[in-house]
Amino acid sequence: MYFAIISSACHNPTPPPGIRSTFSTVSEGGVLSQRRDDVVTPFNYSLNTLISSGVGSLYTLFDPEDLDEKALALIASMSEVAKTKTLTFENLIKNVEDSLSAGQNRGDWFTFGNTTHHKATAHKILNRMKHAVDNQLKGVILKSESTDQSIDINTLRPGQLWVIDITQLSDKGQRLVFQTIVRKVFQKLEERKSLELTGHLEGELADFPRHVVIFVDELNKFVPAGREYSALKGEIVEMAARGRSIGMALCGAQQLASKVDEEVLANTSTFAVGRSHAVEIHKPPYAWLAEGLKERAMVLDKGWMLLWHSLHKRPVLIHFPLPLHRIYQEITGE
Repeated sequence: MYFAIISSACHNPTPPPGIRSTFSTVSEGGVLSQRRDDVVTPFNYSLNTLISSGVGSLYTLFDPEDLDEKALALIASMSEVAKTKTLTFENLIKNVEDSLSAGQNRGDWFTFGNTTHHKATAHKILNRMKHAVDNQLKGVILKSESTDQSIDINTLRPGQLWVIDITQLSDKGQRLVFQTIVRKVFQKLEERKSLELTGHLEGELADFPRHVVIFVDELNKFVPAGREYSALKGEIVEMAARGRSIGMALCGAQQLASKVDEEVLANTSTFAVGRSHAVEIHKPPYAWLAEGLKERAMVLDKGWMLLWHSLHKRPVLIHFPLPLHRIYQEITGE
């Protein structure tokens, strides 16, 4: 069973059975996609849907430098309050502003969600959240509505391929969609595995796939190297490490593997390298390649790759033939 997250639209006008393509609404009443058939489905997210998958979904609304310990504590409180009161983003922002006003006589501190926070932190987080919701995430995030059109992972079934086009979204929007989907898939597989081991697997979970492959283009955008992104990528790194045990595989395609988080690379069982630049191919992630093969990788033709798996003693040279639909197009001219 495959679940594909890609950053470019699927161009095949007549997808085979089992494919579900979902594209993001990024403007009033419009779905921006290169597809022109009837399988395009817009999606968006409300605050309730995001926090149902974990507070980590809210981290994606902010830049890495915004997420210090004080900010994370306030975001956690905001998530708890929103979950308890079933708030929208608009309601949540007003709740924090009201708490700030009520705490005017307490100096630099105020209470929100039974926890004391610094007012400067609250002002910073509110400003960043408003800007993200009103501008960077407009269309994919619903500010004042609680009913959304989120991608329902519960309906995923064996044999299906879902394609999610996030090309038109900002970097924050792409991170939000990717992390929310991966987190929900992980939670479902973890719950399914637990019930299966105890012999209590039944109902809807029994219909959910045992194995899910998540393919993502430019993985380095979502789990980049560097400590400054730790809050944003922490859960994804953990899922990459534990995913295999519950049936989830993460397949990343990127031009620069050296830009991917080291822990994710360390948990990778299979590497495939196509034609690469000399600067990139001599970096640590490619240490499994002998010097001669690194030279070979720099001149590989299109369709040829070097494949390595932990079970192999040495890399294997593989070739992807021209797809049948491309051969048909060349023969017929269609």
